[in-house]
Amino acid sequence: MNNSDLLELRWEDEDPLRFNRKHFDQFLQWCFENSANDVIIESGEVLGAKIDGEVWNVGRKKIRYEEISEILRQIYTPAAPTLLTTGKDIKFPYSILIDDDKVIRFRGIATSNQGTGGARNGTNIVLRTIPGVVPICEDLEMEQEIIDACNAKYGIILVTGPTGSGKSTTIAALLRHKAVTTRSHIITYESPIEFDLKTIPNRKSRVIQSEVPINLENYRLATTNSLRRAPDVILFGEASDQETISACIRESQTGHLVFSTVHTNNVAMTIARMADEFDKSERKGATSKLVDAMRMIVHQRLVKKLGGGRIALREYLVFTDKMRRKLLMSLLEKDDLGTDIYTLLEGHGKSLLQDAREKLTEGLIPLSEYTSVVTEVGSPSDMLGVSEIIKNLLEKGIIDNYTHDAWSNDLLGSVE
Repeated sequence: MNNSDLLELRWEDEDPLRFNRKHFDQFLQWCFENSANDVIIESGEVLGAKIDGEVWNVGRKKIRYEEISEILRQIYTPAAPTLLTTGKDIKFPYSILIDDDKVIRFRGIATSNQGTGGARNGTNIVLRTIPGVVPICEDLEMEQEIIDACNAKYGIILVTGPTGSGKSTTIAALLRHKAVTTRSHIITYESPIEFDLKTIPNRKSRVIQSEVPINLENYRLATTNSLRRAPDVILFGEASDQETISACIRESQTGHLVFSTVHTNNVAMTIARMADEFDKSERKGATSKLVDAMRMIVHQRLVKKLGGGRIALREYLVFTDKMRRKLLMSLLEKDDLGTDIYTLLEGHGKSLLQDAREKLTEGLIPLSEYTSVVTEVGSPSDMLGVSEIIKNLLEKGIIDNYTHDAWSNDLLGSVE
C-alpha cells in the first residue's frame, strides 16, 4: 500500500451515530485486512490506525468516552472503567473469529487520559495486530550467524530495540527454528502471548506457553516456576527488572538456553543497561555474570522500505569464549564495558550502520533512512560513496530518475 492509497483510506462501514462492541470487532477486522500494525481508539477523537509506522485518521465520527467504557466492560470486566480511574492500566489479549475457522488476534492496552478540551475523563485503547502464522527466519531475512547462535546448549540470547521494533517477531522465528530442528522442551512466559508456537508445522519440540497474569500471576512467580518444569529452552518475554534478569542468569548457568527482550538502543550498552537494575554495590558482579552467560545480543529497529512497507535493520554480536574472557579481564579494571563491546561489534559482529549501508546498496531502504542512521551513530565520512550507490540503483532500474535527482539533491544538502 503506497501513500497515495493511504490518503484516501477510510473505514467506509463506520456507523456515524454509534460505536459499540459489534462496530469494534468490525473495525479491528478492517484494520487487519488493511495491514495496520496498531489500532488507536481514543475518546473525543476519530478512529486511528498505524500503517508502516505512520498514524492515519481513518474514521470520521468522534468516539465518546461512554462508548469506549461500555466496550471495555464487555471485553474485560464490568469494573474496567473504574479500574482505569485508579491509575492502573489494563492489558488484555483479544481475538475475533472469522468464517468459523480463522482467528485474528490482538494484544491490547487501555489507559486513562485527560479528555478532550481538558475534560477529566478520557480513555484510549491501543491494540497491536498479532500475525497468525509464526514467522520463519528466512522470510525475515535473518542472518545465518544469528540463526546458528541459537544452537547453543545454554546461555542468554537477547533481542533489543524500541517498542514496536519487531522483537517478539524475531524471537518467535528463532524459537520456531529451535522447535523444528531439535527435540527440546520449550517453555515461554509472555505478557501477552503473541504467537501460538503450537501451530508450528513439523515441530519436533514440546512447547508450553504461559501468559502473565492469566496463567501465572506475575513474572516473580514465573522465575521460580520455570526450573521445576524440566525445560531446555526458556523465554521470558522481557528482562526489565532485577528479578527477571537474575532468573535469566541463574537458569543459563544451570544449563538452559534463555531468550528475552530488553529496551535498549544498541548492542554495546545492553549489558550496562541490565546491570543498572541492580544496587550499585551489586552492578559489577551482575555485569560479570551477564558477560559469562551471554551468547548473543541482537538489536533491531523497523524502518521504511523502499516501495512501501517496513524492513528490519539489525546489529548483532555473537559472543565467543575468547570474547567473554577478554571482557571479564577488562572488567577487572573498569565498570563499564560499553566501549569494549562496541569494539568487538565493529570487528566481529555487524553494526547498525553497516546493515543500513548494505540495505541502501541493495535498494531496500530509501536514502533518508540511511542518513538517519548516520546522523545517530555515524560520521560525515559515512556519506562518502553514497552518490555512486544512488547512481548504481538508477542504472539497475531500482529507482527512477525523479527519485535519483531528489536523493542527489538531499545528498548535496547533507554535505553542505
